[in-house]
Amino acid sequence: MKIAVIGKGTSSIITTLVCIKHGCEVDIFFDPNKPPINVGESTTPNIGGLLNEVLDICIGELIDAGIVSFKNGIKFINWGKSHSFKHHFSGNASAFHFESEKFNNFVHQKLEQFGVKYHPIKISRYEIKNDKVFIGDEQYDFLISCAGWYDKEEYVKPIFETVNSAILYTEDSMDDFSYTLHRATEHGWQFGLPFPDRNLTKCGYLFNKKYNTKDEIEEHLEKKNCRNFSWTPRYAKKLLISKYEASNGNRLMFLEPLQALSLYYYELFATYICNFLQNRSLTSFESINHTYYQEMFNYQISLAFHYSYGSKFQSDFWVDVNERAKSIMNLNYKFSEESLLSLYNYNKKHRSKEFMVGIFDYKDYEAIHSGMLNINSDEMLNVNVIGF
Repeated sequence: MKIAVIGKGTSSIITTLVCIKHGCEVDIFFDPNKPPINVGESTTPNIGGLLNEVLDICIGELIDAGIVSFKNGIKFINWGKSHSFKHHFSGNASAFHFESEKFNNFVHQKLEQFGVKYHPIKISRYEIKNDKVFIGDEQYDFLISCAGWYDKEEYVKPIFETVNSAILYTEDSMDDFSYTLHRATEHGWQFGLPFPDRNLTKCGYLFNKKYNTKDEIEEHLEKKNCRNFSWTPRYAKKLLISKYEASNGNRLMFLEPLQALSLYYYELFATYICNFLQNRSLTSFESINHTYYQEMFNYQISLAFHYSYGSKFQSDFWVDVNERAKSIMNLNYKFSEESLLSLYNYNKKHRSKEFMVGIFDYKDYEAIHSGMLNINSDEMLNVNVIGF
């Protein structure tokens, strides 16, 4: 199976790695005149596993080479009732932080050595005929666009919108050298990605334009050399566009950067695409697009789960997002606080692994729920198990 991937960003790398993992041959097309966006990013553990499985690259080697920094989990500050707590990855997993330009260039070099072909061509059109996708003289079995936002695409507005703007800057210090920082603020929250080899933190101050303007936030921060970045939270109506096309990355969806969930889903959706390529039937097409919609709901539940605890701030942003998060969690009874605690206790006592809140298993729930409420995890067992 020969796949054309459009784009050269992080989602393109993830998509390419997943395609190779599934036995596909990949060519990457990119606009040589479009400068790469260099931003700080972080991952969930699945991305490190994917790199190791496909390219035999381990996180330790990347850290030693100064390409990434180690991520042991997420440190929350001023969320819920806690001053701070840490959410470690379950299963002793680990992840990493990176600056996209440096990391992406490194991985692209490895992919080229692995046999991926690169075409520095801006794709304005392609043709589908005789069961093939044609890009110029090249022909492919399938095409996946990871080329970023596309205003002509039909997108869905999320049922749970949070932040939609960020002021990006660098701090010459670190709060913690091995944790992604998630600090609740009056206007939203701030992420911090530590890079110990340079003793700095790449930061993003996140807010919603409904409540605050860029100028107000910049005046509040009093930072120099900042970059402003805004987006419209949304996701495409379909993962699979046709029997021959799909989207991934920001072309497909982006909501917000909490817990680096977008990169987790980019790998998941690339896997769904590859599963479809095993049997490109109408039934498979409809089933996978339906599952994609379910996963986007799960993604929003994962976000609402965090925001439902609120923060120490009673600003307009936090009052609004907290109320809406609680409402989203109660759309389905299984996500209500009482039901989640009961399900958690059942899973804890019976060693079951079926409990999930979005992407989070019962160990994640234990860490986040107890941390947000500033209680010991043992106190979570002091409720009656109902409904079993």
